[in-house]
Amino acid sequence: MSTIRNTQNYVDIPPAAVNQLSPALLRSCRQIYTEALLILHQHNTFSFCASHLEMLVRYGLGEYCLPDLHSIYVYELRPSSASGWKDVFIVLHRMGLERVAFKFRAEP
Repeated sequence: MSTIRNTQNYVDIPPAAVNQLSPALLRSCRQIYTEALLILHQHNTFSFCASHLEMLVRYGLGEYCLPDLHSIYVYELRPSSASGWKDVFIVLHRMGLERVAFKFRAEP
């Protein structure tokens, strides 16, 4: 257990909860959103399926945040064509990556 101290007492927090991403704080006000969003993007590893990467960026994260993403994990569930990977690398090139990991499913 990790222990977090507040002014009243000690609180035990399960280890799994300490490293969880909690973006709900971003909804509290516009100033917190604009200041904390950069931290959220730069200090977390985002996991994407390669075949859905472009759609997730376009309709989920937003293209404006690509330069702020520093660490990603890209996985592929099914074999894809080289042309599909070209689109993935176009998106990856627009990111400010420091770390990237790939996982490919082995052919049966």
